[in-house]
Amino acid sequence: MANFDVHFLNENPILKKYFTWLESKSKAFNLLFGLLFLGANLVIDWFYGTAYNFTFLYIFPVAFTTWFAGRRCGVFIAAAASIAYSINKELFFDTAAVWNAAGTFIVFSAIGILVRAVRIMWEKEQVLSRYDYLTGLLNLRAFLESLDYEIDRYKRAPAPFTLAYIDLDSFKEVNDTYGHQRGDELLKLAANVMRSTLRTTDLVSRMGGDEFAIFFPNTDIKHIRVVENKLRREFETIMKENHWPTSFSMGIVTFKTSPSNADDAIKQADSAMYRAKNSGKNRTEFIQV
Repeated sequence: MANFDVHFLNENPILKKYFTWLESKSKAFNLLFGLLFLGANLVIDWFYGTAYNFTFLYIFPVAFTTWFAGRRCGVFIAAAASIAYSINKELFFDTAAVWNAAGTFIVFSAIGILVRAVRIMWEKEQVLSRYDYLTGLLNLRAFLESLDYEIDRYKRAPAPFTLAYIDLDSFKEVNDTYGHQRGDELLKLAANVMRSTLRTTDLVSRMGGDEFAIFFPNTDIKHIRVVENKLRREFETIMKENHWPTSFSMGIVTFKTSPSNADDAIKQADSAMYRAKNSGKNRTEFIQV
């Protein structure tokens, strides 16, 4: 279902626009939209139903309402659709007709339940497609998308921002000595330190392996030195508590002029990180461009 969002919607910008618009609306709005959809079906079925079978049309308002307004609203539309369909076909005259109407309701409700299940799966896949499975931080793809957006915003309203690239020193030693399970625990603790130390507006990502990146909006080189010092102190405390020989090397680039794109910005921060690592590790290379 993640592919549905990334490929299908992205390849259909008009559909993506209205999909996003409907997602932003309230349940009441989408329920009303579903009722109007159902009303349109009734009109069509009333005038042309004697010659043509329009039963399949009733599925769409049920599916639409369940997706955008939730399970309860979907069940309500399923019941309304069943009653409307039965009245339209003049089925309420004997026991068999009531049975048929109940059967119609069960079918429409089952469709709603299936749509709701797909919606839940889709939401889970949306989260999994943007977040690292181990640390819960943004993954590389989501970080690049967010960083490109922030760079475009900077071009419209210039303000200094900072990008940091982090590599954990001696991480392989922890993996080799204590095993991968302890290595995973270290990565999760490192992610927690970043989350708890940084602002909610800062974007933190696990780029892969033991490498992380942080985007600091509206942050100049003076303020980033304070943040870097605090982050390093917190990280050292956690490492000492667990008796791990791990520190981190960091490359920090403060941009006063905008990079061309996210890849360009990350390349500069990554280069700064390697200069820090090659200079003895457990240090930070600060750059301002």
